[in-house]
Amino acid sequence: MENALDVNKLYKVNPDFIRRVIAGEQVVVPTGKAAESFSGMMSLNEQGAFIWEKFEEAATTSQVIKQALEYYSDSEGKLEDEIIGFVSESVVRGIFVEA
Repeated sequence: MENALDVNKLYKVNPDFIRRVIAGEQVVVPTGKAAESFSGMMSLNEQGAFIWEKFEEAATTSQVIKQALEYYSDSEGKLEDEIIGFVSESVVRGIFVEA
């Protein structure tokens, strides 16, 4: 999968986004300035919540991939591309920022 994401660059969760559990579902909600440009909420599945937790502190995508491969089964070999896609989209939307 070709992409522009540098997997060795440090990123962290933008402090203008918070994760909450609403009706048993983990969601990301924009606050502050982020609420002006990002409307609505984003639901997180189990892997999305795992990735989110790892980026609550500064981390590289390659570090998170390594941790995820230790935690999750990846029999189909898709996990790395899924994480890169999630992080890339989060960076583009301003949810993850350079640390």
